[in-house]
Amino acid sequence: MFRENTAAGAVNIGVYITPGKGASLQYRNGTNILASNGPNTVGPVAPYYVRLDKSQSQYTGYISDDGITWTIIGGPYTLGTSASSITKGLAVSSHNNAALCTAVFDNIIV
Repeated sequence: MFRENTAAGAVNIGVYITPGKGASLQYRNGTNILASNGPNTVGPVAPYYVRLDKSQSQYTGYISDDGITWTIIGGPYTLGTSASSITKGLAVSSHNNAALCTAVFDNIIV
């Protein structure tokens, strides 16, 4: 995930693997607006590789089952931010306040 900052309504973009929707690219193109979903790719389940590239002011999301051959799932997107620096990180959510979610990350390159 790339974020303008750590505020709850910050501009952001991320690539995710979900149990119900497969691979998903999600982004918020303005502060405090609803996030939008880019294309979902039904089928991929964890463990799976995700990649989010930034080139100048454009972001492109990718997925891979082997970490070698990559498929674009969304982008390039230009986000509505004027931030001089972007916060990068790993995101995990159960989307259920009553349930915990666990993830294992490896092969991380920033």
